[in-house]
Amino acid sequence: MICKNCGSEIDDAAMFCTNCGAPIEKEEFITNEDRQTVPEYETESAPVEVSSPTRAKSKKPFLIIAAVLIVLIVIGAFVISSLTATKELEDAIDTGNASLIYSVYSEAYGNNSKLKKYDKVIAQTIQEIKDDLNSHDFDEEALSDGENAVWNYCANNWGSLLVSEDGENLASCVSSENQASWDELESLYASKLNYCRGVNDKAQDDWESAISNFSQVSSADSEYSNAQSLIGECVSDYIGSVLKTVDEKIAQNDISGGLDLLENAKSYLDENGLNSDEVSAKLDETLVEYASNYAAKADAAFKEHDVDAAIGNIEVAMELQPENGDYKTKHDLYQQYLPFYLYDEDNCLNIDETGDFYGYLSFDFTQEANNNEKMNHSIIWYNNNYDSSPSINAYFNLDGKYDVISGTLFLLKEDKSTLGSGWFEVYGDGKLIYESKKAAAGVLPLDFNITVKGVSKLKISFYGEKGDTWDDPYFGISNLTARKEFPE
Repeated sequence: MICKNCGSEIDDAAMFCTNCGAPIEKEEFITNEDRQTVPEYETESAPVEVSSPTRAKSKKPFLIIAAVLIVLIVIGAFVISSLTATKELEDAIDTGNASLIYSVYSEAYGNNSKLKKYDKVIAQTIQEIKDDLNSHDFDEEALSDGENAVWNYCANNWGSLLVSEDGENLASCVSSENQASWDELESLYASKLNYCRGVNDKAQDDWESAISNFSQVSSADSEYSNAQSLIGECVSDYIGSVLKTVDEKIAQNDISGGLDLLENAKSYLDENGLNSDEVSAKLDETLVEYASNYAAKADAAFKEHDVDAAIGNIEVAMELQPENGDYKTKHDLYQQYLPFYLYDEDNCLNIDETGDFYGYLSFDFTQEANNNEKMNHSIIWYNNNYDSSPSINAYFNLDGKYDVISGTLFLLKEDKSTLGSGWFEVYGDGKLIYESKKAAAGVLPLDFNITVKGVSKLKISFYGEKGDTWDDPYFGISNLTARKEFPE
C-alpha cells in the first residue's frame, strides 16, 4: 500500500508508516492493485493529490513529537505510580517503628505486585543497615559499654527495625526472597556484639573471655581482621598471665599445679580454634625457658654452698624438662654434697654401752650452752664414771662419701659449775682419727672439723668424768654433720 502522508510504499498490514511514522487509515490506503486499474489520467493526477512532499515535511515533526510525548507521559505515569506505591512503606521505615512498618506491609497481602515493590524496599533497608553497622567504629563505645554499644547504636539509628525491648523488629516483614539477607544481618549483629564484648574484656584483662569473643567475629564483619590481630595480642597476654601464675605455683613448690595450668591453657586455646601447633611451640619454649632459669638458679645456689637450694631448683628444671640429661647429671652431682646429719638418730647404725656404769645418749635436742647460746640439733650425753672410760658408743656408715665432719662441743648451762668434764673420740674404719678437747666449767663452746675423707665406718665414743659423788654433768655436740667439701 501507499502512505497517504508521504507516498512511500509500505506493507499492507502496517499500522504506521515505516518512513514518516504517520498512522495509516485503511480507507485511505491505495494498493498497488488499485494503481494498475486506474485510468491513465487518474494515475497522472493521483500522486499530486495523494502525496505532496511539502505537506509530508510539514506534518512529520509534529507527529514524532506527539509520539514521544505520549511515551513520556506513559513512563511518567508509571514512575509516579511506582513512587506512590512504596511511599507509605518508606515513610513508615523512616519512623523506625517496626509495628507501623508491619501494619503498612501487611495491608499489601494479596496484592503480589505491591508486595514485590515492598520487598524491594525492605531488601534495600536491610542492606543499608548492614552497610551502616559495618561502617561504624564501635571501639571507643565498647570500652565502656561492651555489647550494649551495639544495641544502643541500632536503637538510636534504626529504631526497632533490628532491636527492641519487646523483641519486635523488621523480621515480620521479611519475605522468603529477603530471608537470606536478613539472616546475614542478624549474623553481623551477633558478630558486632562479640567484637564489642571482646574489646571490653581485653580492657579488663579478661584474656580468656576476650579470646573467646574475638574468635566468634564473622568474616563478613568489617572488624574481622582487627579481631584476628587482637586475638594474637590476647593470646600473648593470656599466656603471660598464666606464666605469672605458674611462677607463683612453682615458688610454692607446687610444680605439678604449674604444669597443669600450662596444659589447661593449651586446651583452652585449642577449644577456641587457635593454632594448636603454635601454642604447643609456645608452651614448649616456655618449659625450656623455665627449666633453664631454674637450672641457672641451681648453679648459683651450689656456688654459694647452698646444696638444698641447688637440688630444689634443679628438681624443678627436671620436672619441667624430664628428658634433659644434663639436669639429671647436675642433680646427681648436687646430691653428693648433701650433708649427712649425725644428730639424726635414723642415720645411726647402732648404739652400745660399755663399762659397768650407765651412760645416756639422746639425739636432736635443743639446749642452752654455758654461755647462754642456744644449741640446735644437739646430741646430749652424760657419763657417771669416775675414770676416763667411755660409757656409750655410736656407729655410722659414711660409705666413703664425705670429706669432713663438723660440729660444736659444749657444756650444758645447767651444769656450768660442774667439777667434771666431757669429751669424745672419733674412729674411722677402726682407727682413731680425732680426740676432742674437754668441755668443762668456764670453757666456752668449741667448734671442730674432722677430716674423714675415704672413711666408710665411723664410731664415736662419748666420755665424761664425775666431779664428785652427786655430780652427773651433761655435755653436748651441736649440728654434728658430715659433708663433702665443695669445689673451689
